[in-house]
Amino acid sequence: MNGQMDLPKPNMLQPEHTTTNGQYFGSRIDFISIVLCFYKHRWTILAATAAAAVIGWLFSFFITPTYQVRTSIVAPRLYMYENLLHNSDMQLKGTGLFKLFVKKLEQRGNIIDYLSASGIAQKVFAEKGISTEKAKIRTLNKLADAYRVSVIRKNNSENKVKNKEVMKDNSLEADLITVSPVLSFNADKNIEYLEYTNNRILDDLVRDKKVMVQLSIEKLQKEMVKDIAVIKKKRQNTVELLKDKRAIQLASLNDSLVAMTMRDTRDKQYRLENLKHALVIARRLGIVNGYDRPQRVGDKAVVIDINNRNDLYLRGTRYLEKEIELIESRKQSLAYSQKVSALQEKLYKINNDRNILALEKRINDEPYTKGIIEKKAAIEHLKGLTFNTKDVKAYQIAGAPDIDTRPTSPNRTLFMLAGLFIGFMISVAVALALDAKTLFTRYHPGVDSL
Repeated sequence: MNGQMDLPKPNMLQPEHTTTNGQYFGSRIDFISIVLCFYKHRWTILAATAAAAVIGWLFSFFITPTYQVRTSIVAPRLYMYENLLHNSDMQLKGTGLFKLFVKKLEQRGNIIDYLSASGIAQKVFAEKGISTEKAKIRTLNKLADAYRVSVIRKNNSENKVKNKEVMKDNSLEADLITVSPVLSFNADKNIEYLEYTNNRILDDLVRDKKVMVQLSIEKLQKEMVKDIAVIKKKRQNTVELLKDKRAIQLASLNDSLVAMTMRDTRDKQYRLENLKHALVIARRLGIVNGYDRPQRVGDKAVVIDINNRNDLYLRGTRYLEKEIELIESRKQSLAYSQKVSALQEKLYKINNDRNILALEKRINDEPYTKGIIEKKAAIEHLKGLTFNTKDVKAYQIAGAPDIDTRPTSPNRTLFMLAGLFIGFMISVAVALALDAKTLFTRYHPGVDSL
């Protein structure tokens, strides 16, 4: 107009460069343009921010208030878990049992198991019509958050809360804090969860102890089998040693018998030769009957012994002939027969050794195994364990539960500030987008808007 180029009206967003075909559009946004944009849309931004803040504040009223219930628990007294000691052989003190209980109490997995086992989760599933497994898991985790459990460890000597320290003193105490949308003056949820956890920890202890007992029984049985096998092997070795000893003794006796037979044969032959020689002398001298006892000859200083081999002829021919006949009729001498009889007696005793016979005929080596009675008694004791956990408690409730009758409502100011921030950010983004769209449409009327 008036010979001058029309200039574009000032805008908050000034274009830097554009293309004629609309394939590329660039703009430069500086601080001044943003401030002008905010100023232009100030009432829109304020209205949107205020509306978002009000919505956040109103949303806080839809959140269900919760009630906090605190139950203090301490280590159990001896009478509360003595059954567990008597019928399960557990070497566990009350403090140790309480520590295991507290550790189990604060586990999230235990809380989820409690919600499933108590029917709380199933009730919510039915109310909301949840059927898929994925949705059930998601809902169950939300319920676990709603029924969260906080266990606070205390040191009574200092009366200070120590969350990460291990309880070391004997005066142990812990606080179970549950948050529930329903007010219960009897702390039913706390008691139910405590009893459930008590049963769980006892079941875990009993299950582990049963496994250990079974392993102990199997170990003792294996040791018994091994010990009996060792005794059996020793018995067999003893039998072999006794048999070897018997064989040596038998060989020695047989050698003695052979030597005795040979000697008796030689003695018999030598006796016959002496008798026959004496018979010849007696016949020549004409001695028939002979003498029965030693005779004195001459001056009575010389004594003739008729038993001497040189004096046998004095017995006379009649005696000598009968003795020769008697000796020749026998295979062995009488003295030999007596010695053989003694040897046969020894041979019989050796061949029929009672120790060898008893060891060979023994079928059961168990009574002869050292320590077998003690192992049997231990196995019988272990098999007799009943693992009765009736009336066994791993905790003791200390006093009445601390119930906060005033509900814990959500922080409405925090919700309002959150709405304020979110509304401001959204309104600013929308204002900038609208201004950019207006600018783009003005300079590119033939191009489709963003």
